[in-house]
Amino acid sequence: MRNVLIGLGLILILIIAAILLLPFLIDLNKYQNYYQPMIEEALNRKIVLKNLRLSIIPRIGVRIAGFTVMDDPAFSTGPFASLESLDIGIQFKPLLSGRIEIDDVTLKEPVISVIKNHQGVFNVSTLGKGGPSVAAPPPPGPVPQPTQEGPLRALALLAVDRVALQHGRLLYQDQTSTKPAEHTVQDLNILLQSVRLGEMPRLHLDAVVQPYNLPINIDGVVGPLVETLDFKTIDVALALGKITASITGRAIGGHADLTVASPLISTADLPFALPLIKPVQIKDLHVKAEAEYPSKPNTPPLEAVTVNVLHGAVLLGNAVITVDGSLLEGKARLLATSPTLTTADLPIVVPLRKSVEVKELKLSMGMAGQQVEIDKLSANVFGGQLVAETRTTMGSPSPPFDGNIRLQGVQLGPIAEVLTDTMAGSGTVNAKLTMQGRGFSKMELLSGLEGVGSFTVKDGAIEGVNLLQEAIVLLKAAGIQLTAPKTTVFSTIDGRFGLKQGVIQVDRLFMDSHDFQAIGTGIIGLDHTLNLKTGLSLSEPLSKQIVTATPALRVAMAGNRITVPMLITGTTQAPSYALDTKMFAGKVQEQVKEQVRGVVDDLMKGKKPDLDKGKKALKNLFGQ
Repeated sequence: MRNVLIGLGLILILIIAAILLLPFLIDLNKYQNYYQPMIEEALNRKIVLKNLRLSIIPRIGVRIAGFTVMDDPAFSTGPFASLESLDIGIQFKPLLSGRIEIDDVTLKEPVISVIKNHQGVFNVSTLGKGGPSVAAPPPPGPVPQPTQEGPLRALALLAVDRVALQHGRLLYQDQTSTKPAEHTVQDLNILLQSVRLGEMPRLHLDAVVQPYNLPINIDGVVGPLVETLDFKTIDVALALGKITASITGRAIGGHADLTVASPLISTADLPFALPLIKPVQIKDLHVKAEAEYPSKPNTPPLEAVTVNVLHGAVLLGNAVITVDGSLLEGKARLLATSPTLTTADLPIVVPLRKSVEVKELKLSMGMAGQQVEIDKLSANVFGGQLVAETRTTMGSPSPPFDGNIRLQGVQLGPIAEVLTDTMAGSGTVNAKLTMQGRGFSKMELLSGLEGVGSFTVKDGAIEGVNLLQEAIVLLKAAGIQLTAPKTTVFSTIDGRFGLKQGVIQVDRLFMDSHDFQAIGTGIIGLDHTLNLKTGLSLSEPLSKQIVTATPALRVAMAGNRITVPMLITGTTQAPSYALDTKMFAGKVQEQVKEQVRGVVDDLMKGKKPDLDKGKKALKNLFGQ
């Protein structure tokens, strides 16, 4: 009995030894000429295998070391994918009955290079397609016949419980621009379970995107798997850093229908910095989109995707802006509305002295190619309504634009309060402006902004300045008392102006007041500098009162009114006033000429000149 046990033990040891020696006794590399063409045909890529051997511990299977898939020669001569090792685990029980069933595939440290060439074509687009690549040289020997079977047809021969990719790296290069963009997905781990034709594999992915250091996590199901890249069901949860979203839909026959939903997206959680002074949040984002895959070469981005539904809410401080949009046949449309919004809510710096409240905001805009058009921007502001339209062409560092702005029933007082602290006023403003320019920086606007406009202000007052008082001071008129020495009250102000190279050219400025009328021209710089010429025509009662008190000022009379030519310079915050002496001297000369002309006419007619009348006229002129 003892000898039997010893014999059985020896046999068991020999069997175990034989099993352990199998990987060294059986050389699978000699079968490479059989399986390598099959793999190359399935992938439509050349492959390189350094070593292939059986493995017993920790499980029965096959290990492929130094596995490399070469890229399509039309894109590069380097590898498309490479990995340190590929381990294939085989189930033991089916093996005893002569069946091979794979339950585990593990790819360790793979590196995949995705390239988008100058024509906008990806190197993965030819992966799995039958026949040679477009730019590939003809292979030696017989050319394999093209096949219409899909890239997943190898799954028809496999039934895998688990596919794992560990510590991988994905390199992406975009060559469509003059300066190629490169991004890297590192620490890539993928786990697929129940990878069989007809089943719904479960997916898990985690990685980090560089150079943004952005973690990515994906969990969900896709399938059921078929021999082509068709998925009747896509249901995954996506996390980009702190941003989460769900993606559901399907992709069949080269057409994908997807719905993307996210409860909250904050610009503070984006992997790149935006020029904002405070974060902007997008709440309850819902997008329904469809696209053909793979996309055709050189397809513009707006034509590659169709967005049937875009809905969400943009949160700016305490304001909520409802956004709805679509992208159909390459034309994007967007409608944004908000019941109330203040400039303090905006994520950019607004150069105003105080916050402005905007009500009933409505923005309607569209985009086709590089053309962006705001069809209508309307809002209730400053007690009235603002309406604007604008167009621009993107694609250049200084995009050209043109547009129109209209103000209706806007109150002057609130406008003055937010623009300056040196002047206040009141009145109802109607205005319109047509403009064009290039670029949006301050320097570009100052140098290139052009336009024409007009305005009317009704029944108001300008606080802090009294043009009539300034005129009386300049005339040195005595004994004139004003009821409101620091206010200019008017019934109407209207004007026409032009914009060019940072200057407002006032073609005509008219002001009608109880005590005077004013007509002026000149320039106002966008830096608030002033250079205006204005003529104040005083009312008849006031003119008579001034001439009675100061007879010398009769020289400024035109008809029954005194006209005061004024120069207004300085800045809008600190204007200065001076008498236009050239125009004033001209009026003196005109009146002297008139008196002399009367004397000369009497002489020419043989009449005796009325010297007393001349003396009286001179006395009236100079008060002597």
